[in-house]
Amino acid sequence: MRPHCIKQVAFVLVLSLVVAASNWEVSSELVEGLLSNYPKHVRPVKNNSKPITVEHKLLPIQILDVDEKNQILILKVWINHMWYDDFLTWKPEDHGDIEDIVIPVSEIWQPDITLYQSVSEKFDRHVNTDVSVTWEGYVKAPQPMILQSTCSIDATYFPFDIQVCELKFGSWSYSSSKIDIVVHPLSAGLSNYVTNGEWDLSSLHVVRNNIKYECCTDSYPDVTYTLYLRRRPLFYIFNIVLPGVLLFILVLVGFYLPSDCGERMTLFVTSMLALMVFMTIVSANMPPNSTTTPFIEQYYIITIAMVVLSCIVSAWTINIHFQGPACHAVPTWVRTAVFGYLASVVMMRRYCAQYYPDRNGSHSRSYGESYDGNAAVVQPLKQCTGKGTNGKSKGDGCIGNISSDCRKMSPEVKLEMAKSTNGDNGSTDDKDMFVKKVDEWRAVARIIDRAFLFFYIIVFLAITFGYVLSLYAHGEQYK
Repeated sequence: MRPHCIKQVAFVLVLSLVVAASNWEVSSELVEGLLSNYPKHVRPVKNNSKPITVEHKLLPIQILDVDEKNQILILKVWINHMWYDDFLTWKPEDHGDIEDIVIPVSEIWQPDITLYQSVSEKFDRHVNTDVSVTWEGYVKAPQPMILQSTCSIDATYFPFDIQVCELKFGSWSYSSSKIDIVVHPLSAGLSNYVTNGEWDLSSLHVVRNNIKYECCTDSYPDVTYTLYLRRRPLFYIFNIVLPGVLLFILVLVGFYLPSDCGERMTLFVTSMLALMVFMTIVSANMPPNSTTTPFIEQYYIITIAMVVLSCIVSAWTINIHFQGPACHAVPTWVRTAVFGYLASVVMMRRYCAQYYPDRNGSHSRSYGESYDGNAAVVQPLKQCTGKGTNGKSKGDGCIGNISSDCRKMSPEVKLEMAKSTNGDNGSTDDKDMFVKKVDEWRAVARIIDRAFLFFYIIVFLAITFGYVLSLYAHGEQYK
């Protein structure tokens, strides 16, 4: 490099250092001059009757948590306050053309703008950050904050609920004659918002109010932000709602099991316990509120009540199904109500035609001709008891030689056979009448089971579609 080039570069570097040092000295002198006699504990106005206008700007960044049980909203935001300070002005030409400076916010006066619904333990109103000040005295104080605010939770439509939370900002000490708070034009923007996995910030509205409280003569202005939070229901659908609906459907399957199946009551009781577990999970996340009950809890309560009723009806039908040898005949009013009306409603009229006359007043078939199942039971009874049609013994009976048909008989018929074997000389007609009475009671039990199955399906569809329609109407309300 040529010697004269080196000299030029060195001259430029030295000149830059001198200018930088000069600017630093000028800036330092400017800040010291502004803050040397600055009254940071009084309003920075030269005319005491003039209010300070504070522009309020809030940008939501992320919803950190919505505590439904304690009804608290935790939100990360960027807050920016802007106002004019009459004591922080200067002429740029007198201070090296410096038009703006950055100073600590703790060194100057700042408005006591407070979140009215704050539940923070420290109740901090400001963050110790730096502020930007222009030569005209225009102060910009951007501050990142984590707000903890009360939020009234309405869990009626959980997990498809929409929560409305308000953030109210205003001066805690100064009335409208001292501080006037207004909304910044770019406030409530969602350009920097980070989505939450559980809650969706569907909309954010802001409005300025000027309220006169009972405690004071002057009015107090405030800026209120209204947040509409829509819950993302996918997690709860797969973990709470859908299992509950499937358990409700599983109870329907229990009515297809025969009355003599011992696992029927076990299915009902197990389903009821599972529903109670799911309802406990839902209740654990809900606020203790006595004014409203979430629809999902009402759904589970109705389902549990239906399962309990199913257990009662099943116990009744099982008791009817297993009639002993001393059972009485089906009463006339039961025969009329069950075989005459209820069977038609549940589409089992043809099944019970042998027990109840048709519209012409006669049985569709005679008992001996129509009831093939009775013949399949009575004939082996005669064979196993060793009795012929004339009442005489045929030989060994069923003590040592039990036929395959004999093994398939119900306990009641076997008991009757034992009585015949032990010397019971009852006639064959008495045995036929016993089998007929038992079979009629079992037909009553089966029709009652079918009727309650239809009732259960109607209740299930009614509460399910009612729940869905209420959710749809709730969603249309906030569109």
